[in-house]
Amino acid sequence: MKSNIKQSPLKVYKEIPSYWVINQIRYNELDSTTHYNDGWRDYHNPILTSNQKLGELIYDEINDIVTKQIVDKTSQEIESENNVYVPYSITPTQGRILLHQMGLLSTVKTAMEGSLDEPMSIYWEYALSWDRDNTYINAMAVQLGMSQTDLDNFFIEAEKIN
Repeated sequence: MKSNIKQSPLKVYKEIPSYWVINQIRYNELDSTTHYNDGWRDYHNPILTSNQKLGELIYDEINDIVTKQIVDKTSQEIESENNVYVPYSITPTQGRILLHQMGLLSTVKTAMEGSLDEPMSIYWEYALSWDRDNTYINAMAVQLGMSQTDLDNFFIEAEKIN
């Protein structure tokens, strides 16, 4: 890819145009020396680390190329990238399928059938959605030995089930 350092603002082109106008004169098939003298330079995309992002298009005089500035990400940008989306709710069907895949469905069914907590049994049987912050969901997670991170991952994986 190429860029013309005499243009403002800088732009990147897939290739040098087949003709170019210099001082109101149209030139065709310019040679490489004419291209260089007229400001055409190679464009190089910089290699970034996970804590960097691309900035403005710049001319690097030392390397005689056009590239983009490397800018450090802010702590907020890094934190937002690291935050994992945990769904607020899943369907009971998604939850039961995942429990089955985990080999826990029969354990939970047995626990619900023998439960002395009637509201929890009603929630298990009739809820239209399982909400991540629901006390019954959290209580069942504790009974299954799941941490809050495990429960978050459960909701993330269950949401993927169609």
